[in-house]
Amino acid sequence: MTAADDIGLQHKTTASRLLLLLILAVSAFIQYNVVTRSEFELPMDSDAAQYFSYAYNFKYSGIYSHMLTWAWEAPPTKLAPDSLRSPGYPMFLLAIPGLDTSQAYLRRVSLVQAAMAVVSVWLAFLIAARFLQPGWSHLAAAMTAINPHLANMSTYLLSETLFLFTMLVAIHLSISAYRSQRWATFFVVGLVWGCCSLVRPTVAFLPALFLFASLIIPKLKIWRIAAVLVFAGFVVIQLPWQVRNQITEMDPAQGSLMVYTIHHGSYPDFMYDNRPETRGWPFQYDPEGEAAERDLPSALADVYKKFRTEPLTYFKWYLLGKPVTFLSWGYIQGFDIYVYDTPRSPYKEDSLFIAVRALSLYMHWPLMLFGVGASLIVWWRPKWLGLNENGLVAAKAVSAIVLYAIGFHMIAAPYPRYSVPFRPLLYMLVLALVSAASSYILRSKAPHENSEKLIDGRT
Repeated sequence: MTAADDIGLQHKTTASRLLLLLILAVSAFIQYNVVTRSEFELPMDSDAAQYFSYAYNFKYSGIYSHMLTWAWEAPPTKLAPDSLRSPGYPMFLLAIPGLDTSQAYLRRVSLVQAAMAVVSVWLAFLIAARFLQPGWSHLAAAMTAINPHLANMSTYLLSETLFLFTMLVAIHLSISAYRSQRWATFFVVGLVWGCCSLVRPTVAFLPALFLFASLIIPKLKIWRIAAVLVFAGFVVIQLPWQVRNQITEMDPAQGSLMVYTIHHGSYPDFMYDNRPETRGWPFQYDPEGEAAERDLPSALADVYKKFRTEPLTYFKWYLLGKPVTFLSWGYIQGFDIYVYDTPRSPYKEDSLFIAVRALSLYMHWPLMLFGVGASLIVWWRPKWLGLNENGLVAAKAVSAIVLYAIGFHMIAAPYPRYSVPFRPLLYMLVLALVSAASSYILRSKAPHENSEKLIDGRT
């Protein structure tokens, strides 16, 4: 490498870092404005109330329960422990000082989540840079930074922001472990995936699937030790929670999240009997809903009964309707980009934010569709992407998680809110496809331009 080349490389690195800092500054600007200028009518409603209740009851009573003891003048005299929600997010709430129902505490949580969201943009860049050239990886980070759904999530007592952060850390460490090929690193990867699963159990089956694939696919046998170490680290984190659930006497009437998500996801378009007024809450109108939620066999029997009664309707819902719903723009149990009623928001009052939301809405379905297409091309026609071995492995890791999430929610309830943390991964895959297409077009033009120069030179 000549001195001139070294100066050019240093210039590119400096420019790359400055551009990344600018993107992170934009992310921080968006996050701060959304967190400080948004107001909602019921910030402690539904899922948010449950997450807060777990943290509140555990702190003041030492019992992990979602009973609303903080919302009553005379709280229940006896708390019933349950395991409806994983403990990751409630423990996160406990870690933030001053746990109470005041606006000051809610603002504190929002600011912490906003900071995590900015770090998540940086993590998205690091992952994208594993298989995208500079510029494209910066664009992936920028698309993550301006996403209005991700920005709004920081304002709620919901697990999406923390889940996105822990998932991106886990993905980044997974790719790094492959490149370093140090066995101890794979155990750490398992620990982080275990923490991620405690925040949102969506990814709970990933380590087991990796281990299973390494055992039955000959090409993956060299990764069996790595898969065992990942699974071992995952179990180390999960074991205390699972043991607690086994030895703690809990009321069966509290139900199971797995049962609920299978049953709630069995209604086409989230409506009972195709009635629009039931949209979002069909199980509350179904006279057989309570019986279907008694246990897992009951939920599966209810799904089987529905398939047997109307096979075409339910095959269409499970194979096409669910993926489309999962990737949709607007929330089923909410409105547009808002999970809860939000009278005031920069996305309603500020022209800049309104324009960003409009651009995001316009680009949403092209990004989702091409992202899913790119996630399939990574496996079907990997040569089309023109990636080296390390880049292709990174792209396949991102693609595998996207396809897993879609497949998981084809079984479970495909609420669009649950897809929000996976959207930065889809952006990366789209840009890998666009980058490959751009390179192909430039290469196709080059011979034509060279031939024209040759002709001009001869004349």
